[in-house]
Amino acid sequence: MRTGSLAWDVPREVDVARQTSSMLPDLVLFALIALPLTVPVLDLPLPETASLAMVGIAWLRRPAMPTPRPRWFPWLLVLLLGILGLSTLVNHVDGTRRLGHMVIYAMLALTLSSGRIHRLAAARGLGLGLALGAASAVVNAAYPVFETGYAGRLTGWFYDPNVAGYELTVLGAVALTGARHGIRRTVGMVALTAVVLLTFSRTSLVALLLGAVWLLVRRLGRLWMAVGLAGIAAYALNRVSPDWKLWGPFAGREGSDELRARILQDERAQVALHPWIGNGAGTSKVTLGPEQTFFFHSSYLGLRNEAGWVGLVLFLALLGLVLLRLLRLPPDERHPWHEASLVMLAVVGMSLGEVFLELPAAIAIGLGMRHVIAPHELRPSDRTESPDHVF
Repeated sequence: MRTGSLAWDVPREVDVARQTSSMLPDLVLFALIALPLTVPVLDLPLPETASLAMVGIAWLRRPAMPTPRPRWFPWLLVLLLGILGLSTLVNHVDGTRRLGHMVIYAMLALTLSSGRIHRLAAARGLGLGLALGAASAVVNAAYPVFETGYAGRLTGWFYDPNVAGYELTVLGAVALTGARHGIRRTVGMVALTAVVLLTFSRTSLVALLLGAVWLLVRRLGRLWMAVGLAGIAAYALNRVSPDWKLWGPFAGREGSDELRARILQDERAQVALHPWIGNGAGTSKVTLGPEQTFFFHSSYLGLRNEAGWVGLVLFLALLGLVLLRLLRLPPDERHPWHEASLVMLAVVGMSLGEVFLELPAAIAIGLGMRHVIAPHELRPSDRTESPDHVF
């Protein structure tokens, strides 16, 4: 595997005092990144604004450790951004905001993988942000402050229970890499599971279930069993009978499922217009009436719509190669929580459209890559997959 280095990859001795001083801004900014709110006055998304600030601060630092990053990692990100730009230009679409978002996405993933951001502070910041978001959901459920249209489901500052489920599963797994083994990680797991359950997001619950299966099998050290079981379970759950999808607490969602079916028809028709390079950045929306516009309900189709088969292949190659490199680490350097975050990302993308090109995906991929090239940044007890430390 070829590796390359950039100017920011120049090694230097670890400055413990400097590392400690960098923890607070990293922790605070990643807590803000985990909250899908809007910056007052500026009317800009808080996660993008905090990410841009984090990247700017990180660029003023030199990496704490050598980072021989595989050359395919930055190239796949650049090519993904390039095909989105090309598709936007060819289709004469105004994708300025979407492309600006994707520049931040690529810069955040690259910066996380470079070693310029304190990993534990970032993970714990995500945990703090998710905890604040979950607390807002619980408080709003008990004492409604604002109406989200999802009665009986936890939303809070996430506004949408599916968005809440997506962030809590994917970023929650990353956040748990910052919890020392033992009671903290156990409490975090229990709290995370409880909040995801209360969103009643079927997609997120499936992802959580498969993530748990992955961790349990990986605990036994059976790599290919974990891969096979995850694949079989994902296929089976995706093909589950409609009757099971409306079981128990999910009863009464026939109308929602019918709407999804109508949206899916339009999604496929739209994707077929330009199958190879897509229809341009920010076009993954379906209009069913004068005032009824919906985002795509599948990230696989959504990415194909924006960047065609070329874009989807580039993204899946990026996701798959990072996961593969994580799986190939020696047993004492593996961290199944990083693996689980990528597995759950792939699962959530089956039924949610705004997933693959959102910042939680960039964080999961960037920190996953960082662990591949610098697993020694975490203590052995934080990364080992022995039975005593996975959970």
